[in-house]
Amino acid sequence: SSGINAEYGGLKLVALLQQLAGKPIGARLTKKPRIRAQKLENVKICFDFMNREGIEMVNIDNQDVADGNMKLILGMVWHLILHYQIATGFEDDGGKGGPKNRIIKWVNSKINPWGQEIKNLGPDWNSGTILACLVNALAPGLVPDSALIPLL
Repeated sequence: SSGINAEYGGLKLVALLQQLAGKPIGARLTKKPRIRAQKLENVKICFDFMNREGIEMVNIDNQDVADGNMKLILGMVWHLILHYQIATGFEDDGGKGGPKNRIIKWVNSKINPWGQEIKNLGPDWNSGTILACLVNALAPGLVPDSALIPLL
């Protein structure tokens, strides 16, 4: 399989979830998945964890992640960001600036070390650079350094 998690059998998603949630995923994983069924089971464990955390995923399942459906995976990552980072960050600002401005401000606070800045939630995301910086800011090491070197 050529999916984003195919090589790691869902273990990168596990690492991201544990980093964002600040706690272990609480299930027995296959640490070195070799066959597709083991990889799918690891990703399913991630979905079960997200469900317990109150994150409802719609129109995506473990096969989509294992197969590398980037559109659905990016939607899933966005839901994770909303749940773990943005929602908690908004509790402190008294609701100033409206949701879009607060999201832009939050993203900019995370991607600033790479000299990046967004002004909108549309075209500024097209290259994938902003997403790479954001993922690396939230879970250092998940984005290969080679993807970030041009920004340093």
